[in-house]
Amino acid sequence: MMSSFLRRHTFLLLTLLIFALAAFARAGALKNYVTPDEPVWVLRSLNFSQALARGDWAATAQMGHPGVTTMWLGSLGIAVKRAVDPIASTDAITWLSGLPSLAPENAEAFKRLGVFLTFARLPVIVVNALGVVMAVWLLRRLFDQRVAIIGGLFLAVDPFVAGLSGLLHVDGLLTTFMLLSVLALLIGIRDQGLGLRWFALSGVLAALAFLSKSPALFLLPFTLLTLFAAVLTRSLSLKRAVLGFLSFVIVYLSLFIVLYPAMWVDAVGTFNGIVGLAAFLSANPVRPTFFEGQYVLNHGAAFYPTALIYRLTPVVMIGLIVAVAAVIINARTTAAHV
Repeated sequence: MMSSFLRRHTFLLLTLLIFALAAFARAGALKNYVTPDEPVWVLRSLNFSQALARGDWAATAQMGHPGVTTMWLGSLGIAVKRAVDPIASTDAITWLSGLPSLAPENAEAFKRLGVFLTFARLPVIVVNALGVVMAVWLLRRLFDQRVAIIGGLFLAVDPFVAGLSGLLHVDGLLTTFMLLSVLALLIGIRDQGLGLRWFALSGVLAALAFLSKSPALFLLPFTLLTLFAAVLTRSLSLKRAVLGFLSFVIVYLSLFIVLYPAMWVDAVGTFNGIVGLAAFLSANPVRPTFFEGQYVLNHGAAFYPTALIYRLTPVVMIGLIVAVAAVIINARTTAAHV
């Protein structure tokens, strides 16, 4: 009976294993180290939750990134911390309430913010680990079970992705939601018998990505160009492409507004703040970095491919080798049958 159960539920059990691996890998930072930006996001999450509590919707715009999903999740973790340890939480919040800004030399402020960091990280870890599971299910529908499991394992244990996805920060959430949005979009193009639900789901995930960090705005033109290419290749009818894009955009805009209270009172100003910061950061380096013996703001074009090579972890390199080998084998197999 046990073997029969395992055969019937193999995919579910493997998915649970991948979730456990993903959560374990993303929990590596807990009680071990703190990255420079995280205390700032703790403070922003505190300010965000307090603005929600008093109905000051405009004050929920803490940063132009905009980091809204990070602050929602950080606020949830802080609320749990306040419930399980009210004395330490109240003491820290009382002290921090008089803090106008966070200066790098303010050691006491960092100590108070550290009270909440572990609990603030936990919801981010869980959401990003669940994102890996959702990617597995989407990959299974888009390809097959083998591809889904292999891809899920790579996503779960890749050191660079896992490291970013365990922090109270924006980049891990951005990566998770952008990946899921693209997968849902591709399923919507291929599986045309399920109405427009996949395009709507892609819009939901794209909105969450944009609420995480402004580079996700790239998903709008990407989706449009992908649908246009699908029409040109006759993978999709023009009517379905138009309806699919409208579904994507309507859901995208609706969710973005619903989950970002600052949009309720000043939509234009809030959106301009996001785009303005993105434009500024894309044109102006804000802190010097060390490269080829120099500590400067701008290293030139050579910096980026070099940095990319260093960030391609062994897990990614193995995945690329396997992918190239699979393409070559499939091409030879197809040629042999022609």
